[in-house]
Amino acid sequence: MTLLPILLITVGGITSVNASSNEISCFERGIVDGEDHPFNQRTYNNCGDDYHQGFLEGCMSVEGNTREVCESATDA
Repeated sequence: MTLLPILLITVGGITSVNASSNEISCFERGIVDGEDHPFNQRTYNNCGDDYHQGFLEGCMSVEGNTREVCESATDA
């Protein structure tokens, strides 16, 4: 998990969405959803590829998930 903060710092220009009073990037929201929530089409519509890439990264971080499984989770 040490790599994750470094990765998030090095990824520039990520779109943000408002989550409560704190802003969280679309990429970060995708990671959270990918780890333990279904793909959120509404967030994807607002964020686009940043959310999608974050979702795939979060999904792939779950033991046993394959890229194919994670990609299929994003199909509407």
